[in-house]
Amino acid sequence: MEWLLCDLDEVFDVDPLEIKDGKLATLQLFAQTRAIYLEGKLAKAGRVFAECWRQN
Repeated sequence: MEWLLCDLDEVFDVDPLEIKDGKLATLQLFAQTRAIYLEGKLAKAGRVFAECWRQN
């Protein structure tokens, strides 16, 4: 399986307040996971990104 790194961005401006609040609640976890991703630890980052998604 081949992994490709990509840019990660988040957009808040157009989100309804409920979604924006959810994203802000997981922002620290997202930032930490982004660092893990940039270290190339893709499997671990994927698991934690999935947790961010579940919480939102």
